[in-house]
Amino acid sequence: MELIKIGGFLIAAAIIFAWLNVWGVPRRRADVATEVSIKIVFLGFAGAIGVLLILIGAASLII
Repeated sequence: MELIKIGGFLIAAAIIFAWLNVWGVPRRRADVATEVSIKIVFLGFAGAIGVLLILIGAASLII
């Protein structure tokens, strides 16, 4: 059950972080492109880890 909560928190944090960064201060185009690509990678990892934790937690509840 704790894994499901942690996974949900990770996904929610990734979504909120991405939403807040959409409204960030615009800078030079090259800096923004590099920063956005790095954020996408990290948010993808956070979301994937969150989904994995939810699945592991759900499987442990079923078993």
